[in-house]
Amino acid sequence: MIDAENITSTSLNSSLDTAELPSPITLLDFFFRHIYWLLLVLIGCIGNGFAIIVFGQRALRTTIASMGSNMSVYPFLFYMAISDTIYLFVLFCLWVSNYINLLHRPVVCQLTLYLTYVCNFISAYYTVSFTAQRLFAVVKPFRVSHVLSWYRSRCLALFIIFIACLIYSYLPFLIGIVNGQCFSLKHLRWINELMDIVDCFVVFL
Repeated sequence: MIDAENITSTSLNSSLDTAELPSPITLLDFFFRHIYWLLLVLIGCIGNGFAIIVFGQRALRTTIASMGSNMSVYPFLFYMAISDTIYLFVLFCLWVSNYINLLHRPVVCQLTLYLTYVCNFISAYYTVSFTAQRLFAVVKPFRVSHVLSWYRSRCLALFIIFIACLIYSYLPFLIGIVNGQCFSLKHLRWINELMDIVDCFVVFL
């Protein structure tokens, strides 16, 4: 005769054991939420810090110029490192939001989204700019010293920053706290959706 009480007890113990074991999805979610983002921020900030120090040194520019080498790409790498560091700061705020409500606050919400869009634009067009410069150096090697220079590249890099800040200046007015979340305002959501489509073409094409 089968003991119903033993069967019930065994089933209950099995269920408890299964419930206590975390699933792979739960472990993966924990890793990305609490470990991966922090590691990404720390390693990225260290690398960008070295880049800012190296490419921002006047002594380095003087030494390279005396060797006859072109430095036109250095301003892009310098300002891109700064831009990426700002983006990593936004990711750090996202990581902190796992523990405290940081992003879903007035001003912080608008500022972090604005910086995210601006940094994406800057990174995309800096990549395009110094790639175009390298292409020109390959196609017209004898005209590089006459056309490309550190000063001109710096002016172009600062101009791209200005354009990025100007293009996305509308964003803080479309974003706010909706039901406790950082989200586009309901009556202006259609504008935000339209501008996101335009942004995809501007940045990724």
